[in-house]
Amino acid sequence: MILSSQRPSLELISLFASHAFATLGIVLLIRRNAWMLAAASGVLQVLIFPEPALYILSWIALAPLIYAVLQCREQDALLTIAEDGKWFAPATAWQGFLLGYLSGVIWYLGSCYWVFHVMHVYGNLGTATSILLLIAYALYLALYHGLFGLLVALIARRRNGYSLRALLFAPFAWVVVEMARAHITGFPWDLLGTAQIDNIPLSRIATFTGVYGLSFEIALVNTAVAAAFLVPRARRNAMLATSLGAALILHSGKFVKPPALTGNLGVTLVQSDIPILEDPWSLDYTLQTLSQLRALSVRPPDLLFGRSLRRRSLLPTCIYALRLGRWPAPPTPTLWPARWESSMLETRIVRLTFSTPHH
Repeated sequence: MILSSQRPSLELISLFASHAFATLGIVLLIRRNAWMLAAASGVLQVLIFPEPALYILSWIALAPLIYAVLQCREQDALLTIAEDGKWFAPATAWQGFLLGYLSGVIWYLGSCYWVFHVMHVYGNLGTATSILLLIAYALYLALYHGLFGLLVALIARRRNGYSLRALLFAPFAWVVVEMARAHITGFPWDLLGTAQIDNIPLSRIATFTGVYGLSFEIALVNTAVAAAFLVPRARRNAMLATSLGAALILHSGKFVKPPALTGNLGVTLVQSDIPILEDPWSLDYTLQTLSQLRALSVRPPDLLFGRSLRRRSLLPTCIYALRLGRWPAPPTPTLWPARWESSMLETRIVRLTFSTPHH
């Protein structure tokens, strides 16, 4: 009886061990360069958003990941001879997922660092707990990057690394994954197209396609850059020059400035301070808050910065002094009454506010 009761447990352990070794085998077959390229792609995706907002890198940020998925592993000598000397093969579905997942984890940790600050400062959570929440947050949302790598790998099911189908499909896969992240998870944070928000000529396409049209254009150029390193060497230089030239032409729209508007009407924008209450919002408080915000949008108040002036403020925090802080949201930081961090910025905001005509 004892032996019979132990047998299912031993079988489960054996099954688990076999799956673990199989997964380890899949990981070990991924080339080291592929891991490095996937990680580099994650870093580049961090750099294209504030801060440091190196928007021009958006045109090559995805290329290392696409290349890594399509040149993931070595194949044996017989297949190499059959494939005209092509040593590297596309990733399997799980290998593509792992490469994309690594890139996504790095991107979310670098781009959503503010989750730690929010949880620690406003959620009153400890440092260790806030760090763990940030890590869990990145591990969850990185599943979408993993899905992108998996889809590209599935389409590229060929023995050699040059898969035209996968290259054509990659921009569409990226947009599908972005739409899923925005509408299923409800977190459209730093979609790829927002890196070109200040590119006025290029962003006109968003009138018809939304930000996803811009994401598609950027992903398309990234795919072309990756393809330049997949085609035969004789065609590489011409294709790379064409891809980078297209990127520079598309990016040059950021240097086009809109014509200055004429008129003497000035506008000052300040985000109102909505307190965080210990008790849940009641219906009356919610309606009252919405009514006040609606009134402010129709007839905004003048601001009183800690001195006796004819202007009056509807915001109690502004009666004594308006403290401005910065929320790290692209493309332009939002300002709200909070703890002060930069006296220079405060001085400039005060001068701007009092030098602006109010009507």
